[in-house]
Order: sequence, then structure tokens, then C-alpha cells
Amino acid sequence: MTLIIADHEQAVDPWQNVWAKSHEGKETKLAKDGLFAVADSVITVMGSGGLTPILSGHRKIHGIPIKLWKPYFVGEYFSSYLSPHFETECFMAFAGSTLTANHCLNLVSEHLSQLRISYKRATTPLTPGTYFVQRHCEYNILEDPKASGRWSENMFLDSDFEGILTAEHIAQDVEHSLNKAVESARKHSLSEDSLRSMHTDFLLGVHCPRNKTHHLFIYRMKAKLVEGVYELYMEREEIEEQKVAVLGLRKKFEYAAQAAMDTALASGKSTGNAMFSFLNDAITNITATGSFAIDRPAIHKHFNFGKLKKVQVTQ
Repeated sequence: MTLIIADHEQAVDPWQNVWAKSHEGKETKLAKDGLFAVADSVITVMGSGGLTPILSGHRKIHGIPIKLWKPYFVGEYFSSYLSPHFETECFMAFAGSTLTANHCLNLVSEHLSQLRISYKRATTPLTPGTYFVQRHCEYNILEDPKASGRWSENMFLDSDFEGILTAEHIAQDVEHSLNKAVESARKHSLSEDSLRSMHTDFLLGVHCPRNKTHHLFIYRMKAKLVEGVYELYMEREEIEEQKVAVLGLRKKFEYAAQAAMDTALASGKSTGNAMFSFLNDAITNITATGSFAIDRPAIHKHFNFGKLKKVQVTQ
């Protein structure tokens, strides 16, 4: 099992905190500071005697590079995608099957590292076309020698691409990648038990290159029966600020985690630190019962402006 908690980070401004201490009775205010994610790190298997731990220190929060490639021309003719126009990073976390997660994260990494800038011609005369971001696996007019032809040298300038990539586009590409990864399960006619064993939910944290805002998305795996065969798909939801996203032991801890978040916000405490303390308390309570559903090392990571960093670890 797993317990992962994430939300928008609300941190204490050190300068404001100094001011508050020097003005007795003044409240310490919190400021937006990207996103945080905390997670346990044990991997378990179900045996005859219940959950058995097999690995500790497993990484459940992953940084994923994002590269947006710009077209390169020789004169007026498209040649290739030679260099990135823009590079950043998002992060993903998972709860469920490590095998499913590995397959899904590999496909997400492949897609996000090969985003490409392309062009769509207008359908009416004297109307300008549009520049857009597309996946490497899609048809690309620039790469089609029969359709591309010659391109004016005053096209495909860096100024044409300003704000072209958004958090919503990245979230959609992740959703596409996850669905591509799990759709192959359909041909194997999996049983309900097999579907339960491969069930995996994901979390995405991203900084919007256009709007300079941070966004958090959850992708929950769903199954539907189509012509007598189970078909897997991902259902995406954006998490609002100050509402915790919980993966893994969601039913057991979501309500309490939200209450701990609300308390941290009301008392002016850093939300990431508060939820890391909550995670450690949850691990202590679970292990005290003799269960290995979640266990240490516990990890706290911070994501801000496209960079994921480790904050602290509890062994």
C-alpha cells in the first residue's frame, strides 16, 4: 500500500515572520510557494498472512522532464527538430502496482520529452494559420514532404511560440500517455482480480509556462465493461488550492489529512511541513498495529517553477 499527500504549498515568508515576532499579537501570514508532495516508501506484496514488505526506500515521487522542440529549417525547407525551444520539469507520484506505474511513467516521459511545435494552415484565404504543440506520435505537416513544401523565413520565430505551452496541454498529454499505456490490457481479457492487482492512480504537479501558475491533477484508474471485456481508462481531476490530494490509503486518511491541512492554514504553519508531520504520525500509527501497509523512509519534496527538490527524509 501507499500514502501520498500533495497540495499547493503555503509557506511562511521569513521576512514577514520576523516582522510578526516583533509585533506581538500580529498573525503570521502564509504565501504561495509552489507545490509539495509527501510519501512513504515501502513496497509490499499480499501474502497468505497479509501484506509483506519487500522493499524500502522506493521512490514514489518522480521528476519528469518536459522538452518542447522547435523546427529547424535549411533555407525555406524543414529539416528536423534539432533543439528544444523550452525545457522544464513536472512531477508525478503513484500509488498501486509498481509494474503498471513503471510502464505508465516510461510512456509519459517519452511523450513529454518529445513535444513539438507545428503549424496548422488556415482553411480560408487571407487568414493566418496557427502555431500549436503536438505529440511526436501524431501526424505532423512539417514532417510530411508531400504537404509541407516551402516555408517563409519570417515564420517559426521564437516570438511566434510565446505562451504556446500550457499546464492544461501538459495535463492532456499525460492523460493520453496513461491511457495509451493501459489500453493494451483490453486484449488480455483480464479478470476482476487481475484488474485490482494492476490498479494504479497517479498525481501530476506542473508549473504553467504561460500563466506562471502551479497546478495539481489526479488521474484515477477506472474500468468499464465493453462488449464483455474490461477496458481501463484514466479519469482526470484538477485539485483546488487548499484541498489535499491523497493517493493510496485514501479512505483511511483523506478526511484527517484535510483537517490537518485546514489546521495548518488557520495557524499559519507551512503546509508542506505540517503534512509531512501528519504522514509520519500516520506511519507510526499503522506500524504500531503490526501492519506494513505504509512505512519509512518518509519523503517530503517541494516543487516550484519547474524544479522538484527533496526537502527532508525521515528514516
